[in-house]
Amino acid sequence: MSKPLDVVVVGAGLAGLTATRALVKAGLNVKLIDSADRVGGRIKTDLVSGFQLDHGFQLFNPAYPAARKVLNISELELKKFRKGIRLVLDEEIVEFGRNPSDSWHFLQQFDKTALLNFTKYLIATVALTADARKSRANVSAKQALLGACGDDDLVEDLLTPFLAGVFLEANLDVSRRWLDEVLRYFVLGSPGVPKYGMKEIPTQLTRGITDFIQLNTMATKVNTNSVETSEGMISAKNVIVATDPITAASLLALPNPKMSSVTTWYFSIKHRNRGPKTKLLAVDGSTNPGPLVNSVVLTDAARSYAPTGYDLIASSALGMQDEFDLSAIKTHTALLNTLNPADLELIATYQIPAALPQTNYDVKAIYDLESAQIFVASDLITSPSINGAIESGKQVADRILLNKLAEGN
Repeated sequence: MSKPLDVVVVGAGLAGLTATRALVKAGLNVKLIDSADRVGGRIKTDLVSGFQLDHGFQLFNPAYPAARKVLNISELELKKFRKGIRLVLDEEIVEFGRNPSDSWHFLQQFDKTALLNFTKYLIATVALTADARKSRANVSAKQALLGACGDDDLVEDLLTPFLAGVFLEANLDVSRRWLDEVLRYFVLGSPGVPKYGMKEIPTQLTRGITDFIQLNTMATKVNTNSVETSEGMISAKNVIVATDPITAASLLALPNPKMSSVTTWYFSIKHRNRGPKTKLLAVDGSTNPGPLVNSVVLTDAARSYAPTGYDLIASSALGMQDEFDLSAIKTHTALLNTLNPADLELIATYQIPAALPQTNYDVKAIYDLESAQIFVASDLITSPSINGAIESGKQVADRILLNKLAEGN
């Protein structure tokens, strides 16, 4: 019988890759398995006819502190979007962040006191320590914004349409702590996409650990000191479950967490002759909004996402859109970006059934299985984001290393 591993990690998403890197660097004997044929978990990029298509519209913020510790940000060659928004209202389309005059006109659409109150909330969120932010009442994001702004119109017409696409939750019924984290990083950094797609993030994390990764291997059961897989039993002193939250719950016989889903359509345009190149995310704040939660011309910021002569547009709607009216999706995409719907050619549709965990309570206690030498690394436990996944992986690795140090081996 072969000598047990120090650690077997189940799931090669960002959390699993981060944990594996830290443990390998510390000299532990580790094996990372994943059922897929590539690493990355929910972060993947397909190359289709010269277009780079991420699995669902995603952005990376270089201000993420956990990511900055493990990634070479400059190597990602981030193509950044502007800090701002393009907002469709009933009578006009307004923009904030592209130029001073348009931004000033944008601000005139909302109550000045409410804007001032929201600005104060932003400043406080950035200035407060992590402990101070956590001490705030853990109400829903919507309640926090309504309380801070004191104005329904600003929250309903601007903040909710924008943040619904971030949280993948139409009513912002998520933790205020997640809201504060998102707002903080939005102020501190300018989000973008890597030059060669979001896959570059997990690809970079595999450096130095490729020999420890075993793909096309499905975990079927997790036990103390072992994992049963499609390729046989793997014994280890410690087990890290770093799969998506639904799979983790199944492997650990825990309740399924609530997850949000999203559908993203990718369209191309050849010889674009309409619409400003804004580098802004477009959302619908009108009285009767269309089916999309947001849309963006990716090539306005990331020329590398499409072949020469073409533009690439990503449009997303909340939920699994099994039966959708493509004409309505095209029409709304065109409205949001001031394009001609007849010029839009559908390249691909991505349905992401478990895109983000939707939790507004502390789940750490539920997933505390350390006494059984089983550890859970997931953005469900920290925060539903790239930063949260990386942070969770590092935290679990640190706990295992501390335990090993305490044992004196």
